[in-house]
Amino acid sequence: KQQGSIIILGWRSSGDIFRDPALFLVPALFMLTASLLCARLFPLVMRLLDRFVSGHLSLSWCVTLRQLGRQGEQYVNSLLLIMVALSVGAFMASMALSLDRWLEDRLHYRLGADVVLRIESAPSDSGEGPMAAPEAGGVIAESAMFIPLQNVLAIPGVEAATNVGSYRAQIPVTLNQVSDGRFLGVDRVTFASAAAFRPDFAKESLGELLNRLALQEDGVLVSRQLLEGSARSIGDPLQLRITPDGTNYIDVRTVIVGTFDYFPTVYEEERPTVVGNLDYLTTVAGGVSTYELWLKIDPARTTPKELERQIGRIAGYYSRYQDVRTLLKEEYEKKERIGVYGTLSIGFLACLGLAGTGLLIQYHKSLQERLFRFATLRAIGLSQRQLVAQVQLEYLIVLVTGIAAGVLIGEWASRLFIPFFRVSGAEGQLPLPPLLTLLDQRSIAAMAGAFAVLQIAAQSGLIHRAMRSELFQVLRMGMQE
Repeated sequence: KQQGSIIILGWRSSGDIFRDPALFLVPALFMLTASLLCARLFPLVMRLLDRFVSGHLSLSWCVTLRQLGRQGEQYVNSLLLIMVALSVGAFMASMALSLDRWLEDRLHYRLGADVVLRIESAPSDSGEGPMAAPEAGGVIAESAMFIPLQNVLAIPGVEAATNVGSYRAQIPVTLNQVSDGRFLGVDRVTFASAAAFRPDFAKESLGELLNRLALQEDGVLVSRQLLEGSARSIGDPLQLRITPDGTNYIDVRTVIVGTFDYFPTVYEEERPTVVGNLDYLTTVAGGVSTYELWLKIDPARTTPKELERQIGRIAGYYSRYQDVRTLLKEEYEKKERIGVYGTLSIGFLACLGLAGTGLLIQYHKSLQERLFRFATLRAIGLSQRQLVAQVQLEYLIVLVTGIAAGVLIGEWASRLFIPFFRVSGAEGQLPLPPLLTLLDQRSIAAMAGAFAVLQIAAQSGLIHRAMRSELFQVLRMGMQE
């Protein structure tokens, strides 16, 4: 589960579902087996209910349970089809929701917020920036460097903004080893409102972590992995060497005040990262050469192009502009993603149609085979209304059992297998942050409800048609006699 891969009889998959659709074989076999087991248990459960419960129910319920207890095996195949179809549908809906949300989380984690632009003190060699830069290089004082956030917040569609600095640093990863890493400077006042931070990224809330930075100006947050590897604890000093201008290193004394498991833009396996106060670094270094502006956006009020144009008017020179919405659009348009989801959707609809048709055929066949039994029940005193109620109850019990079991099996399979699926990165590594299994309760309820309504409508039409045909001529015999 940690690696996000599945092994089947010696075959090891890459775990990327968009490149290896055979991964669906394992959950499909699980859902088929679970559905078959539930379908086989159905007659046994009906016999138990008939024996211990039917005596306390009305006549229609009593006759229904007796029929299902004695002849429940005839519905096993229909139940199996319904359970498999709905379990596959529930699994697919939850998988699609989980992977789509994970895609958004991965892009937000990589960028840090909805929109990120890098503010430079001077143009880069590539000349990517759209605006002129100041002539002076090196570090720039805070008053001249940082864009007033109130100007950014005045742009339509911008809900929150924060300044973030990312600088090379030398970090003690053990007591005797220093590694090249990164110092991530944040604005403790505005960071929480703009950054994409999930509650599972740390044991403490983001507000608690930022409060610790506020209480201690030189405080820093480190990953739990770094804290354990360096044999340090909360409250220990941590001596860093940071280059705020990209060239010269300065010694910065800090104190560890908190830990995290994951943090936006932090990939601990690539290089260690320490999170601290951007204001503190600016004071110690006398300024910084570059920083990033992270924005939280209301997509309904602005477009990526319009937002970039508005920001360009007030942001001075910037060398990089990234928008999560643009990256999401590119991912959604990938052919392998469309192909896998389309194939699975068509297969599910075909399976669902087959299950519904099979149940109706079995129901009609059961009615024809029980004509004379119905006549006998009419002859001993059952009214036509009671007999029709018994037939409807029988069908509804089978339908509800199949739908409920199918949905539960699909949700069970989702919790078991979705965490193993992944979309691998360029080097086949599992991207951060971890995938969260989400059950698409709304889609599952809509799917199950639509199937139930269609089946009940078809069943009602079948009974209505039968009452006008020769099928119910036998039922009238009891009244005529």
